[in-house]
Amino acid sequence: MPTGNEREDKLSSLLMVMSFLFPIVGVVLFFAKKETEPKSAKLALLLGIAGFALGIYLFVLRE
Repeated sequence: MPTGNEREDKLSSLLMVMSFLFPIVGVVLFFAKKETEPKSAKLALLLGIAGFALGIYLFVLRE
């Protein structure tokens, strides 16, 4: 539980979905939050990578 001036290091559901659907959002969030909220930044980056990988996989399946 955060006390004083500590902030909760949690990524909102909307940002999670946006990071997955639009991987560039996850990368931008990573660089924007990596100093202040490292857990959120890492999650955004991982969701972005997963979304990118799924997009490539679906593209290859379509061929």
